[in-house]
Amino acid sequence: MKKHLLLLFTAVLFILPAGLRAQDVVQIGSGTLVSYAYPIHSSSAYSMSQQIYTATEVGRSGSIYSIAFYNARHAITRNIDIYMTHTNLSEFNDHDDWVTVTATELVYSGNVEFLSNEWTTIELSTPFTYNGVDNLLITVDDNSGWSTSNEVVFLIYPTTNTTTMFRGNTWNSGTNPINYYGYPVTGKNQIQLSFTPIECFKPVGFRVSDVGSHSATLSWIAPDNA
Repeated sequence: MKKHLLLLFTAVLFILPAGLRAQDVVQIGSGTLVSYAYPIHSSSAYSMSQQIYTATEVGRSGSIYSIAFYNARHAITRNIDIYMTHTNLSEFNDHDDWVTVTATELVYSGNVEFLSNEWTTIELSTPFTYNGVDNLLITVDDNSGWSTSNEVVFLIYPTTNTTTMFRGNTWNSGTNPINYYGYPVTGKNQIQLSFTPIECFKPVGFRVSDVGSHSATLSWIAPDNA
C-alpha cells in the first residue's frame, strides 16, 4: 500500500504543468429585469449611456480584456464605442452630471452583433487596467446613425441612479456629453467582465511522509505569487 501511494503521489507531481491558468470572469447583477434604454437605445439613431460599477461589485483589480451584455430580444448589429475609466462618483445626481471621457480611455470601437437571448462578449481592443479601489465607469456610445422600431432589451438589475443616458436622431455626443440632457435612472446593466487569467504556479519541494494504510502527509514550498 505504501509503495502504491508513493507511486500515485509521484505521478501527480510529474503531471502538474509548470503553471495553470484560471478563468476569471466577474458577473455583476442577476435577475430577469430588462431595459430598452441602455447600454444602447436602438430606436434612436444615436445614444450614450454611462454606468457606475462600484469597487465592491467588481471585487478585484487587474486587466479587463472583455465585457459582455445580455440581449433578451432579437439580434441586432450596432456601431459603438466603449470607454472605461476610474471614477469617484457613486451615482448621478442631475441631468448634466456626466463624466467627460477621453480618447485614451477608448477600449473598443466598431460594429457589435448583439446576439439573441444570450451573452454577447466584446473583446476589448485595448484592455483596461482596473485598480480595484475606485469605482468603474463604463460609457457606451452608439454611433450607428440609424434607428429601428424593433427595439432590443438588455438584462438589468435595480440600483439607485448609477446609470445616466440620452438618445437622439440628429446628433452624436462623441467624447463630450456635458452639454446634453441626461436621464439618470434606477437600474444598471448586468455585465460580465473578463480579467486576464491568473496563473497558478506549480508548488516546489513536494514531499510525502507518514504514509499509512489510508493516509499520508503531503508538504510543499509555496512559490512566489502563489
